[in-house]
Amino acid sequence: MILIQPPVVQNWNSLVNKPSILSDNQISWNEIQNKPTTLTGYGITNGQPLGNELTALQSLADTPGFLKKIGDGTYSIDTASYLPLTGANVTGNLGIGVASPSVKLSVGRLGGAFTIPAINANTAVLLTPGGGVAASGAAMTILGGNTSQLGLFFGDTEAGEKGGIYYSNSTDVLELRAVGSNRISISATSTAFSSTTVSTSTTTGAIVAASLGVTGAIFAGTVSANSYNLIPIGRGGGSLSTNTVTGISALRDNTTGGFLSAFGVNSLQSNTTGGSSSAFGTGALQSNTTGNYSTAVGVSALQGNTTGSNLAGFGVGAGRYIADGITGLTVSNNSCFFGVNTKGTQNATNENVFGYNATGNGSNTVTIGDFNITNNFFRGALSLNATQVVSTRRTGWTAPTGTPTRTTFVTSTVTLTGLAERVKALIDDLITHGLIGA
Repeated sequence: MILIQPPVVQNWNSLVNKPSILSDNQISWNEIQNKPTTLTGYGITNGQPLGNELTALQSLADTPGFLKKIGDGTYSIDTASYLPLTGANVTGNLGIGVASPSVKLSVGRLGGAFTIPAINANTAVLLTPGGGVAASGAAMTILGGNTSQLGLFFGDTEAGEKGGIYYSNSTDVLELRAVGSNRISISATSTAFSSTTVSTSTTTGAIVAASLGVTGAIFAGTVSANSYNLIPIGRGGGSLSTNTVTGISALRDNTTGGFLSAFGVNSLQSNTTGGSSSAFGTGALQSNTTGNYSTAVGVSALQGNTTGSNLAGFGVGAGRYIADGITGLTVSNNSCFFGVNTKGTQNATNENVFGYNATGNGSNTVTIGDFNITNNFFRGALSLNATQVVSTRRTGWTAPTGTPTRTTFVTSTVTLTGLAERVKALIDDLITHGLIGA
């Protein structure tokens, strides 16, 4: 008997006549029949049965966030950021009662929409009203014990607190402090200022609150980037205590001039050492430098005067120009100009001009009215050098009839008719002048 050894199968692929299900050398899940349909069928006895809650969770989008249960079988993913219960830095803007905070901390009363106007770029905390009502307001309330002191403090990162607003519950006094000291105290019955000088500007000006005396300039008006919206009140250049100034550039260049009053833009602007003068009106005595003892009232009154003294100008442009109305009257002394656009004579002394647009006639003269004047009215007698030359009209006269003669004559040969003609002419002229009459 001969024994034949069967061939040795080296691997799975060498098998022949395998079932078709194994033809690709692997079994897929779908090729398995009669699979269990429940966890119990697989021998799992503690599995979570499928329900609407699991179905709802399975349907959520794959979005990072907080799981929020809305209702039975209803969930959502909350992607909002929340402030931790423990201390942490907030990198964005925090809003309390505000939907879209525009600053680091924005606190608002709950209510309708409210549009935030333009605010300072450095604002860190913003309080806003709610409800969108024009009458709505916003407030911050600080409460403390009945003997406590409350405050809102200001300072810098190097020196710490420098000032603030304080309220004492024990004395019911509100205080305004600066540079570590109380400056103003307000109670129910009084307002008290400290004796310390309190600056009202970062550059110039101060008020001595105890005496209300002015040592620099204070500003009254609407504060804005345009300084011309401010009205400076103070002592002007040189800061002499005897001077009083109101107006932009008033008494600007003064050094040692004292006893001066300047009211109006550019009034006494160029004055340096002149003293004892007053200027009221824009440009009044504007060019005066060293002149003394003068008074100008009116816009541009005595505007051109530089060194003249003992002057009086009243009216717009009074004493501003010489006769041509263009050239400035720069030097005049001991003179008066009363009336709008009254004009003087250069370097004249004791020139007195009265009336609208009247022009002076030089030193030691009095001029009344311009060339449009047709009548001058005086009361009482008229005297020259203390001697009466004209009095009131003498009445009872009537004009003679006949022919008047005004030629010369010889007294030894004149006839009675010729003399009568000349007397008639004289009476006619005196009546015309108004010295005599009916």
